Amino acid sequence: MRSNLPKADLFLGKSISRFPNHVMQKHVASGNNGHLFQAFDASTNSELAFKIVPVDNLPRNSDDQDAYLNEAKKANLLEHPSVVRCVDVVPYAGPCSGSEAMGECVVFVYHYVKGMNLRAYMKEHRSDINLPFIESFLRTMLELLYELQQRGEQHGDLHVGNVLVAQSDFDIYNRTTFRVTDFGVRKLTGHAAHASDYLYTADTLRQLLECVEYRDSEGRDRYVRESLRHDFLERHLIETDTVADPFACNPRELLGKLDSLDDAYRAAAKARTVAKLVTPFDYPNCEQMGKSHLLLKSLYSDRVLGLSEIQARANLVLTGPRGCGKTTVFRALSLDYLLSTGDDHPNTMDYIGIYYRCDDLYFSFPRYKCPDRPEALCNTLDI
Repeated sequence: MRSNLPKADLFLGKSISRFPNHVMQKHVASGNNGHLFQAFDASTNSELAFKIVPVDNLPRNSDDQDAYLNEAKKANLLEHPSVVRCVDVVPYAGPCSGSEAMGECVVFVYHYVKGMNLRAYMKEHRSDINLPFIESFLRTMLELLYELQQRGEQHGDLHVGNVLVAQSDFDIYNRTTFRVTDFGVRKLTGHAAHASDYLYTADTLRQLLECVEYRDSEGRDRYVRESLRHDFLERHLIETDTVADPFACNPRELLGKLDSLDDAYRAAAKARTVAKLVTPFDYPNCEQMGKSHLLLKSLYSDRVLGLSEIQARANLVLTGPRGCGKTTVFRALSLDYLLSTGDDHPNTMDYIGIYYRCDDLYFSFPRYKCPDRPEALCNTLDI
């Protein structure tokens, strides 16, 4: 933190000239250049964010004395809903030196976002970060990068401190949204950690993936985690040569790949299932397949004699020698099977089948016990 940054508590309870009714009630955070406060107007029940920066800490540019205004201009130029828009930039005469002496500051006034930055969120809510959370973050960033690319702009400082995690206590779906602030300050000061917004995004993606335990991931989550790590993080987001990688610096293509992960996972799962089946005789009986419905679909044929009688609404007892396919037939008629194989379209379903293995029923219904009274046992045997 710079030495000429004043103490934050000197601003509490104060307001600024153009927003006299908004009083700074809470110190939210401090950075290298200034302090951030929550300002509240009791008369309208409204909130604003005041970012107070001493003039000596503002970005310097010999060719443009008002270069510090680019942060506000860029934020207000963009249309993506993740952008925190700047309401005003106001000069402020207040305690902006290391002591309580009055000095000159500039106040950036933003819409207030309830939440915390991503750096703090990863520290305080690490266990709440999962694959859907990470996918939502990456989708938001890629959508923003697309607009920046179309406008020929960059954020310039897209690190975890400038990405806000916004959550509402009254959202019935408990959705998490991401907001972006502080556009372009590092580009002017020459202290950028990365050369591009894509590298910033890759670094944040790396930190988020470290919050998810690989051993706790399975099925789709494991597939998505591997794709985000090996495809997006280790290749697409850090590559700059568009000839070597058509996804490099291409947010449209990256978004398409991110949105197609579900289809890619289903295709990969199906391919793995088919590959396991070398011959139709790999599994002597249906029980050995476990819950692999796709494998069952590979083996099962609906051209079995008597299938129409089995599908009829009347009661039916199906019997036959072991291994003749009774279990296969009934499992292939179950709703669980139809859901897993994608055959659950309402127009093609005339019934809902539920399959229970005998093992499940055996432990659900205890066997009858012999009578405890000897005379009752004798009478039973006489019968």
